[in-house]
Amino acid sequence: MKSARRDRKSFIGISAAAAALALASTAAAAPVSDRFDGAYSGAAEVETALSGPGCAPLPLSRIEIREGSLKGLSAEGRYVARGVVTSSGFFTGEYRFADGKWTRFEGRIGDDGVLTGGVMSGNCAWLAKLSRTA
Repeated sequence: MKSARRDRKSFIGISAAAAALALASTAAAAPVSDRFDGAYSGAAEVETALSGPGCAPLPLSRIEIREGSLKGLSAEGRYVARGVVTSSGFFTGEYRFADGKWTRFEGRIGDDGVLTGGVMSGNCAWLAKLSRTA
């Protein structure tokens, strides 16, 4: 059973890594755009299929985008993420953990105003889902 779960996690991890590379390449190739400017609220939850024990939700609750520049904030207003958004809605950037370390993240904003993205670090993975509020 453990072997099957490990194989599944490896496959999902490889698939997620390939998707992240594709998103990063797309984001790097397209110009930064203000098309998705606005405020987004939601949460970043642990993706249990990709995570080991001891992972907690990230304190990301709000993202503000201005002129294609992305800024993520915790519920307390602490700055936790930065990045850029393309005219196609792809974004790439960095997330800052409480210990001050930064890690890469990627994702996309749909025409429906829903922002989804992923963060991976160590044995933990998170899926952020935020909706446009303004």
